[in-house]
Amino acid sequence: MAKFVVAGKANCNYYAKAELLADYLQKNLPDFHVFKIVQSPDNWQSWLQALCKKNGWVHQKSPIIWRELVDRGGKGLLLGGFNDFMEYAQGYYGFTSDMMTALMLKIAKENLKTNEKDQEEEAIHRIQKKAMAIWISGGGKEAADVKDVIVWGNIGRSTYIDLHKARVHQYESAIWGPPEFSRPVLEMLRNKNWIEEEFVEELHAHRPKIQAALKHGLGLSTAVAIQKVLNWWYHDSPPGEFISLGVVSQGDFDIPSGIIFSVPVRFCGGKWVIQSQIEISEETKDKLKDIVQELKKEYNFNFSDEKETKEDSVLVEEQQQTGYELGHVCGSPAPQKCDGTDDRNRFVH
Repeated sequence: MAKFVVAGKANCNYYAKAELLADYLQKNLPDFHVFKIVQSPDNWQSWLQALCKKNGWVHQKSPIIWRELVDRGGKGLLLGGFNDFMEYAQGYYGFTSDMMTALMLKIAKENLKTNEKDQEEEAIHRIQKKAMAIWISGGGKEAADVKDVIVWGNIGRSTYIDLHKARVHQYESAIWGPPEFSRPVLEMLRNKNWIEEEFVEELHAHRPKIQAALKHGLGLSTAVAIQKVLNWWYHDSPPGEFISLGVVSQGDFDIPSGIIFSVPVRFCGGKWVIQSQIEISEETKDKLKDIVQELKKEYNFNFSDEKETKEDSVLVEEQQQTGYELGHVCGSPAPQKCDGTDDRNRFVH
């Protein structure tokens, strides 16, 4: 499968001619695919120099055309300018371009107007809202393919996003594998300090910014999260997957019993089960201690392990009973063992 990239200045006549020829080839050849890059006249020269320096090419005029493997990345094969592309198309496919000069000038003018309009819209968009960066980017990559992210803490700002167990599936790179193949998220990140520092602040500020821009509340993300929890609660968690859920602590991970804390859990038989078998790093343990200390100050609780109050014991029992009853109310089978030790519920590292 051939993929060609056609790039040029928005007001370039020869780019317009190459664009039309590429569109014609893509329409008439099933395995011919084209991707276009339009640059403004002001940015063209600097963009072209950076591109040639990156790939070790020598090219000075618009357009520039190269061929590459589809969705595999890596260095492309430089074809050259419009004349080189036309000779390639004629030699391999027997096609030529007979565009009239008037039509070529008209397309170049339309390209320039469209590019200027796109730049104006992009500038307005940057002013209105600063887009939040994505953890992992790639062709066709969705956030749903990132699994096993653990969010520790409470519903306030005392949270810690733990990526030590997180993995990304179907990541399009030079290394490929079957659908179950995955790679550690931390190995895919170029700047780990950004995750620990700036990302947390951007994450907390993202929702208020969107609400201010749209001038109404956001409920879809919350609804999706609730739907996922209820779906797993009723149908059980998928094999090898867990979710971060605020539950009454039972002392796992050295978190004091009786407080509401977000931890990794699985659902089984209408009950949630904390995945206490997951090993956490020393860094994570320190983060959890800091969050607990913040909770102590915020709520002025007494988290002494030696003196658990009667109210805390009742709260834990009520939480467990609620999970048990939900399984029967929804028509689930009787609660079954789900301690993470059997094959179906074992956490996959």
